[in-house]
Amino acid sequence: MQSDTNKILKLKNIKKAYYDSDVPVEVLHGADIEIGRGSITAIVGTSGAGKSTLLHIMGFLDKPDDGEIVYKNRFIQGVDDDKLSEIRNREFGFVFQFHHLLTEFTALENVMIPLLIQRVDKKAAAERSRTLLDEMGILSRENHKPAQLSGGERQRVAIARALVIEPTIVFADEPTGNLDRKTSENVMNIMVRILKEREISFVIVTHNRLIEKYADKTVYLIDGKVENHYDIGIDNET
Repeated sequence: MQSDTNKILKLKNIKKAYYDSDVPVEVLHGADIEIGRGSITAIVGTSGAGKSTLLHIMGFLDKPDDGEIVYKNRFIQGVDDDKLSEIRNREFGFVFQFHHLLTEFTALENVMIPLLIQRVDKKAAAERSRTLLDEMGILSRENHKPAQLSGGERQRVAIARALVIEPTIVFADEPTGNLDRKTSENVMNIMVRILKEREISFVIVTHNRLIEKYADKTVYLIDGKVENHYDIGIDNET
């Protein structure tokens, strides 16, 4: 059990509703979760359970209607949007089911973009990006555009892009959901190895129970709350 000093992100009693024709649709009903520094946390739940909503709130992409968020011992409530964007851009990495690469740029250029936004020197950005592409096993594809890459290669480029800023936490939303099982396992093995080597916290949401084997901790999103038991009818395969 990790001590509280190792908890980098805490969410308590998080509530969130969306509106359908002015009728509130409650998604999260008081979710609590803590993320350990350098740990891998899997959030598992059925489709529509609110996993993506919870992840977006954890990554400051969305705001809860109620509840507390503490990041690095700082309460996030009341922090202005510009500061939240700064934290998100400098300290968080994101990987989604669909890679969202820019089609007109090469693999190397796609990975470099977050560093260039931070005004990192172009030569240094390219060097760091090549290092990650090499670790992901696709340096030989650095000059290929997304249309010239396989699905697994595109996702590895997206992962390299998320890691290139050397984030504190990487948030992943079904990152292998669009890949076959063999490719999924290959991508996950590479990603987890790199995250562990760099002691980066990793939060992954999925409906796939096979992802649990990569996690230090697995929690289950049931009826808008985070639980710790298994009997929820989750898929066992991608």
